[in-house]
Amino acid sequence: MTEHDHPVLGNRSGYVAIDTETYYDSECSVDRLGVHQYVRHPSFKVLLVSAATDQEVICEQPHRFPWDCLKNKKVIAHNAAFDRAVLATIPEAPVTSAYDWVDTSGMCAYHQYPRSLNDAASVVLGMPVSKDIRDRMKGKTLKQLAPRELHDLMEYCKQDAFVAWKLFEVLKNTTPDDELYLMSLAISQGELGVQIDRSRLNHGRQVLDAASLDAARRIPWSGKSSPTSLKAMREYFESLGVETPNSTASKDLKCIQWLKNILNTLPSSRIFRNIGRCLGFVNYWTKSRGVCALTIHFLLA
Repeated sequence: MTEHDHPVLGNRSGYVAIDTETYYDSECSVDRLGVHQYVRHPSFKVLLVSAATDQEVICEQPHRFPWDCLKNKKVIAHNAAFDRAVLATIPEAPVTSAYDWVDTSGMCAYHQYPRSLNDAASVVLGMPVSKDIRDRMKGKTLKQLAPRELHDLMEYCKQDAFVAWKLFEVLKNTTPDDELYLMSLAISQGELGVQIDRSRLNHGRQVLDAASLDAARRIPWSGKSSPTSLKAMREYFESLGVETPNSTASKDLKCIQWLKNILNTLPSSRIFRNIGRCLGFVNYWTKSRGVCALTIHFLLA
């Protein structure tokens, strides 16, 4: 057996559940970019691929993974749209139709169970699933891991594939075929995306840029500090005798509540922040080369 060989994945059924682990950091993340821009980011990298069947669970780096195990099989994944997008970046991975995939997150949604894997595992299977290892992987590649850390990550990846398999086993007999078809249809249509009128998009961006500058000029501390500076905002309201939170950290709960209340009294700041969010979407679409791919979450037919 050569260095890249792997035993054939044991399987008595026509299904294989998979999971992928990918690199992420503050700039390159699915939460920040969305699935389709995330997998196109220059820093994106597939770290591990795991597979589970009724007989075995395996995990390998992409170049060592036995891709033949997916041929002529239905592929199970929890959030199949994501794993399909990831596999599309791996040259060795087989090209498959969205209708050859089963999305267990959609199956959970159909049954009114939580969609996230850890919550679904807890509610449907009674299995605790921790995401701590995934959280510790921020900004790390496999080369940066100690042997024990790599082992733990591989076990974590295997666990997620196994959970997807078990969710499928529990829910398959109570999920109608037409609902499964609609889940695959949502994935397929999301991958096709929608055409973008680039000239109108660029015009809209110019309008938003002008509105953003105008709103920024109306913010009292503009010119002295950044319009989005929480510190400058707090100092301004303190000068007016308005009570402010001890912390201006963006994730501090008291600061978040204070911002919600105070922005209602400062329309220019609220408008500026809302325009910034709109520009974020416009920038995302501008990079899409004329087509905006979507992640369409299946809810209920």
